[in-house]
Amino acid sequence: MKNKIMKYRPCNGRSISFSILSFMLFFLATFGILPSVEEKNIALIIIVFLFVLHILFVFYSLFKLNSYISIEEEKMLQKQFGKTIEIMYNDITDVKLSFALYIRASYAVKVYSNNKRIMFEISSKVFDAFMNNCSNIDIKNRIISLLKEKEIY
Repeated sequence: MKNKIMKYRPCNGRSISFSILSFMLFFLATFGILPSVEEKNIALIIIVFLFVLHILFVFYSLFKLNSYISIEEEKMLQKQFGKTIEIMYNDITDVKLSFALYIRASYAVKVYSNNKRIMFEISSKVFDAFMNNCSNIDIKNRIISLLKEKEIY
């Protein structure tokens, strides 16, 4: 029997928010700081730094935070910066719920297995696929109880 593989983007909201916020910071610095500062060299250094920071946020979003997660019947996989992270459902040691202040109502589930971590938003299709395919009942119950504590579920 062939394993059913589903691929989803796990954190669209966070990735878009990171990119927009870093670009807005760069944009505001460019048009807010540069014209008003008398020392143009310092302003230019700040603007270049913020542009590089924006590029780093975009790369972080694309290659770690929002890289595809493959949900299979017995495990989940994600390629983070070119390294494949594989977590078997039975090997999950902990789950945590994280909240992003910069996105309204954006909770994410962080799944841990030893030194590996995969994160996905509860509003993504990954969450539904994970809850349907995960064979670890204790972990699923822990996620549901965390969501009930925050009055989400």
